Amino acid sequence: MYKRSYEAFNDNSTARGPAILNFKQDGVKHALLKIIDKVDIDEPLKVLGVGSGNGDTDILILQTMAELLISKKKKKPTFHNVIVEPSSILLDQYKMMASSLPPSLESAANVFFEWQQKTFHEFNQETTIEKNCFDFIHFVHSLYYLDVEAALRSCFKQWLKAENGVVVCFVHTENSYLAKLSKKFKGRLSCGSEVLSFCTDEEIAAIAEKNGWKYCVPLKEKFQTNVTACLREPTSETDPLIDFLTQEQNFRANAEQELLNSWMEMIESLAFTDSNGEKFVTGENAVVIISK
Repeated sequence: MYKRSYEAFNDNSTARGPAILNFKQDGVKHALLKIIDKVDIDEPLKVLGVGSGNGDTDILILQTMAELLISKKKKKPTFHNVIVEPSSILLDQYKMMASSLPPSLESAANVFFEWQQKTFHEFNQETTIEKNCFDFIHFVHSLYYLDVEAALRSCFKQWLKAENGVVVCFVHTENSYLAKLSKKFKGRLSCGSEVLSFCTDEEIAAIAEKNGWKYCVPLKEKFQTNVTACLREPTSETDPLIDFLTQEQNFRANAEQELLNSWMEMIESLAFTDSNGEKFVTGENAVVIISK
């Protein structure tokens, strides 16, 4: 279900367009620059990816880090990349990708992968990996499935290196339609998980302030999603997009009529109409960096 609905979202959205690609690269650079002066280029840089999915964004992150390290350190880095991902299907896709890395990454870095097929909670409880060993930890829209404060506190106190280390989180902003929908229907939509919530940059900033952590929100980037089809009569093509936006399988078919109507009305209220009569909602991503 998720794969099909995610593909429908990508087909109707600019969320994977050049602007968002550049945004992700710039976010990684901002985060790495927080610690780059303390990085020993002769030692492996330990990277932890949480909820890495099929690995496409992770590979982009490693590529971006490698290029910046070569530029600043004048030497090819080595990465020990630990991946925490509970889905066996997605992890297998990542392993396939890792077995044949892009030539640009192979030439820029030595990369060693360590696979952890488990949830982040299980990783915290069961792993034998040395504590306080990671230089760089990233969550790419994966904090939504976790107890956010507990996850970040675990990273900061248990997994980041004692003297330096950085956590980078890609999340939605308060202005993003997914965050607005999540708040509007909290308790009425499970969003595919009892714990899923589209936490925002402001919420993470508040957690950082509460815990006395250094943080910044250096970048934000908007994207649009075409929801025209969602507001028409149901078809096999439109329903996967609705499933992604609600994170509910077969939402249109299974939801109570009042909930479906309320969801449709909110989508309509958030949408703008372009010159071709197509309706779009606006999302917005932010990068939040927490550092020691």
